[in-house]
Amino acid sequence: MNDLLNEGLLATKNIRHAAIVRRKDGAVKVMSPGNPFASKDFKMIEETFALADKTTPPTCGEPGFRFNDSKYTLVRCDDESIYAKNGKAGVVVTKTPQFYVAATYTTSMHASIAVEAVEKLSDYLRTKAAKSGS
Repeated sequence: MNDLLNEGLLATKNIRHAAIVRRKDGAVKVMSPGNPFASKDFKMIEETFALADKTTPPTCGEPGFRFNDSKYTLVRCDDESIYAKNGKAGVVVTKTPQFYVAATYTTSMHASIAVEAVEKLSDYLRTKAAKSGS
């Protein structure tokens, strides 16, 4: 998992902090050094995805999203992804069958590269889960 986080996300130089968290119990599988994510952040993620799962088309309720003690504006929210921004900084969270993949980027980083990296890693984890039958 460390290699996935380092090579798939942090190596892009467009991810400030990242984590992969197991969905069933909230256990952090891997987290970048100095990562400020807290368990309350993942509780918010669960609640936001739960709202998206219950609506057609998927929506996430409130336009605001609190993560890492900062207020973000939701840009996109569906049953597999949450994109939110705070000025030019932002957070990207994806859901796979087994994990949440969460990453933040700063104002000096490119949102599009951060989103692409998180989505690509999540696609890999979804494919891996499908092959293992999870």
